[in-house]
Amino acid sequence: RYSQKRLEIDWAYNARIGITYLEELAERYAGNPVLMSVAYNAGPSRADRWIELMGDPRMDAVDVIDWIEMAPFQETRNYIMRVTESLPIYQARLGKPIAPKSFEAMLKGSSLSLRAP
Repeated sequence: RYSQKRLEIDWAYNARIGITYLEELAERYAGNPVLMSVAYNAGPSRADRWIELMGDPRMDAVDVIDWIEMAPFQETRNYIMRVTESLPIYQARLGKPIAPKSFEAMLKGSSLSLRAP
């Protein structure tokens, strides 16, 4: 059950809420780091709207780098870049093998899993 008071004082409760939200975003966007970053920073409705306006960055017909650069909010563009540039580092820290694939392929794929192996 949600508690505003616990959210403010209980770090474990706060972390659980955050993890739950990230799990929901991972399911909604099939673990795609670009769309999850947009949804987390600007809201899921904006991520969905930007897909409608600019195409789905997971699709081959859409250049994912251009898609990021066209994001309407500078803060969100920066956030996407900071999150995605950290992916290889966190994959290594979680003990996941870093497959030799292009950064663009990593951005188009479903590279975000919230569970360690």
